[in-house]
Amino acid sequence: MRNRRLWTSVLVAAAGLLLAVTACNKKKAASDEKKTKEAVAQPPALPCPATYRKVPADKQAAAFRCECKPAGVKGAVWGDGIYTADSSICRAALHAGAITAKGGIVTVRRAKGCRFYLSSSKNGIMTHAWGPFKTSFFFDGKGNGTCAEAKPNGPCPLKYAYLPATAQKPGAEWTCQCLRGSLFGLSWGVDLYTTDSSICKAAVHAGAIPKTGGKVTVVAAAGCDYYPGAMRNGVRSMPWGKFRTSFFIKGKGDGKCKVLKQGEACPARFKDVPKAGPKTKWTCTCDAAAARFGTVYGSGTYTADSSICRAALHAGLLKKGKAKVTVVGAPGCPKYVGSVVNNISSRSWKSYSLSFYFKGKGKGKCPK
Repeated sequence: MRNRRLWTSVLVAAAGLLLAVTACNKKKAASDEKKTKEAVAQPPALPCPATYRKVPADKQAAAFRCECKPAGVKGAVWGDGIYTADSSICRAALHAGAITAKGGIVTVRRAKGCRFYLSSSKNGIMTHAWGPFKTSFFFDGKGNGTCAEAKPNGPCPLKYAYLPATAQKPGAEWTCQCLRGSLFGLSWGVDLYTTDSSICKAAVHAGAIPKTGGKVTVVAAAGCDYYPGAMRNGVRSMPWGKFRTSFFIKGKGDGKCKVLKQGEACPARFKDVPKAGPKTKWTCTCDAAAARFGTVYGSGTYTADSSICRAALHAGLLKKGKAKVTVVGAPGCPKYVGSVVNNISSRSWKSYSLSFYFKGKGKGKCPK
């Protein structure tokens, strides 16, 4: 009797085990069947193009699936979580954590363009900051296509103008981190900079941080009629005229506007000279660095919005790289004729209300 009960228990246990194994096998078979169906439904991923804007237009309307090979994880990237369309897809995918350095398959989605893009360092990839771009992209599971926002103590946007409105009021302070990916762009001013200047480039220029980056606190200030330019700490800032708003680096400026003086560095344009008019004479200094930027309209006689130092190079006054020049105001002309002189190309233009020329290089006459 005892043996019969024992055998009965053994048989029941065996049957239960058999049922459990059968159920497990059925689940595995169902899972394998599902995977097989998905594999059949999902075609093999094509190699990812170098950048998102090289994805065919008809493929950008929906999610685009492609494969990143290890050799394809290269190129420049602008943004953090959401990237400019000219960024490398695979390098952005590695930055976002969508793949490893060994590559992998990603699903990329199109997003609207953003006013600015932030720099960040993730997964061994340093991306760059940037300004407006018309199209963006992001990866499934690694973003939602929302444009970035500047946050206190976070990465600095490329320009001061991209900070929130609360940081634009005179006296307002904002602290952010200058990463390597933000250390480029142009700045206008010395100690006090126009708000379309690069925050991090201005911070290096002011001596607040080294060229490798660091934390900065910027302070909003009122606009000025004139911003000088200068070479400082390996960074060249450019001169400019009237601008609506300014900023300075805390501890490296006081927010006071500079006064333009004769004999110092030339302003960007003749129209920026105080009380510029048809008989105004102004002596100032130009160098090769200041002559690299700006546009020139005319030949011998130039429009008042032309770059003084670039026009001086065009007129042959900067043969030694630096020179003191005297600009003289003249009446406006009905037209200005461009030319290529001293490897500088000036443009033709229609009528302009005020002109200038250089003492010893003309008499301010309008072209016939």
